[in-house]
Amino acid sequence: MERKDLRVATAIALLSTAFLFTGLGRYGVVNGDEGIYHAIAEHMLASGDFLHLDFRGEQRVYDAFMNAPLHYWARAALIAAFGSNEFTMRALSALFGVLCALATFSLGCRLAGRRAGWLSAAVLLTTWQFVYLHGARTGELDTLASFLVVASCLAFLRAVEDGRSFWPHHGLLAVLLMTKLPLVAVPVLAEGLWLLGHPGHARQLPRYLRTGLLLLPFALAWHVTQVILERPHVLQVLGTMFGQASGASVTFAPDLGAVGNARFYAATLLYGALP
Repeated sequence: MERKDLRVATAIALLSTAFLFTGLGRYGVVNGDEGIYHAIAEHMLASGDFLHLDFRGEQRVYDAFMNAPLHYWARAALIAAFGSNEFTMRALSALFGVLCALATFSLGCRLAGRRAGWLSAAVLLTTWQFVYLHGARTGELDTLASFLVVASCLAFLRAVEDGRSFWPHHGLLAVLLMTKLPLVAVPVLAEGLWLLGHPGHARQLPRYLRTGLLLLPFALAWHVTQVILERPHVLQVLGTMFGQASGASVTFAPDLGAVGNARFYAATLLYGALP
């Protein structure tokens, strides 16, 4: 990174930190998800059981596959260090909001120059959904997942265009898999199609696949453990996942199925894009 880029990145880091962290613990629980995630991490810390997700006596088997385990462990570490409060409920989201802004700046610089980089970061930090709606100032998973997707894209480009190792890229995908399982399919599919569609880079596909296969057992260790621990519930969890993806179990438009599901996400995307 050039010196001028480093100065811009430092400015983005300082401004986004001030914006996202100021007053972070001064308001109550915004929605159910941040309360549930925080309570599960509290129980992990109190019980010493870091393999099961328990919310007030309810085993959250679906979340154990869908949204686990790394962010729960990180939340538990924050609670152990700084206590259980609204700040520790949201600090992880704010931290990865800052990191996502920096990763977006770096990706924008690489793709279209410095101006595109800082404009991209500015747009991100002034987007309502990124900041407030399951965002950097509420305690859910979205900014962590966003950072992992953007950072993996940047690491992918460095690997295929600069000849660097795929290990950092695949490491980010492994963390994404252990944070939000279905989401990992998005970058993997996009990258596979990109490699196949660019003859000059298609020869790197074996190296891409080889690194991924070597890392896969470690990335799947948590989910294999959960299959063993929660074997009677595995098929039910898979059915719920595919039902949500297809729209079959979507309550806002049960009569439209996949069409209703697509319409809902399109509306959410448009709403979240409003600055």
